[in-house]
Amino acid sequence: MAGTAPHRLVTTSTVSDWADGDPERTEWIVDCLTRHRLRDWGDLDTHDKAMNDNAVACHIGRVMSAYDVPARLVNRNSGRQLWIITDDIAATSTITTVLWPSDY
Repeated sequence: MAGTAPHRLVTTSTVSDWADGDPERTEWIVDCLTRHRLRDWGDLDTHDKAMNDNAVACHIGRVMSAYDVPARLVNRNSGRQLWIITDDIAATSTITTVLWPSDY
């Protein structure tokens, strides 16, 4: 999150394979990561967005974003929604994972 300690970024192999060699898909993922970092939680309901905001305010827990994949980027290997999860935002070194819901 903005202003927190450095952390690692990982993607699942299915997301990586989906984006590999496709600049438009890669750019869309980078845009989603930017939105996540800026606390734009995407296509979550109001309750989940509030939980994320509380986690950031208290600097404890994890945050999750969900972004609907544009129809032009969907294929048989993709999900219809991409998740980004930052675990344990209070940790000095945390992990942000980019994944399909089916990877969870």
